Amino acid sequence: VMNISVDDAEGMKLDASNNRPVPQEVTDIIQSQHEILTEEISKSIEFYTATSSDFPIQKLYLTGGGAQTPGLKSHIHNVTQIPVEFFNPLMGIEIDRKKFTHEYITQIAPLCAVSIGLGLREVGDR
Repeated sequence: VMNISVDDAEGMKLDASNNRPVPQEVTDIIQSQHEILTEEISKSIEFYTATSSDFPIQKLYLTGGGAQTPGLKSHIHNVTQIPVEFFNPLMGIEIDRKKFTHEYITQIAPLCAVSIGLGLREVGDR
């Protein structure tokens, strides 16, 4: 444990995600979290496979703030042996390029999946 604030930890995670130098301890913590997350994903896949073998999983999609941390995509693929891709929830949505730069859209896209999904729901959806 590094004994730093949440804001400082988030900043270091973002630095690592943007390929900026971070202390080795940060890299080690990120890799440790990748292992924990991948173990949970593997358990979910095993459960799904045991209960729904008629429809095998062909691809995994990553999104969210942590999806871009270095090594996560390849670690999940190496453990599960299932192709892994980043999911862009803004794909197919028209964006006014005069108001938002390409860099900004690329930066926020992984964070938009839940809000876009909720925005697409209709009254009565479950």
